[in-house]
Amino acid sequence: ISQVWVIQPDGHASLHDIAYWNHDFQDIAPGATLYVPFPIETTSLYPQYSLHNVNDIVVELLRNQLP
Repeated sequence: ISQVWVIQPDGHASLHDIAYWNHDFQDIAPGATLYVPFPIETTSLYPQYSLHNVNDIVVELLRNQLP
């Protein structure tokens, strides 16, 4: 895992690099949610339902949740 989604309390979502060789600093606000995405894979039975789509749906859900 080299990236996580950070959903700020105001709903702004961004992808942050977390590997140890990344030296850039990015602020995370108190109350932010960290989401570790599932690996991107497709299923042989339902190729239209890839985990990439699931990750997008979860991030959108977390962005729009009520406080």
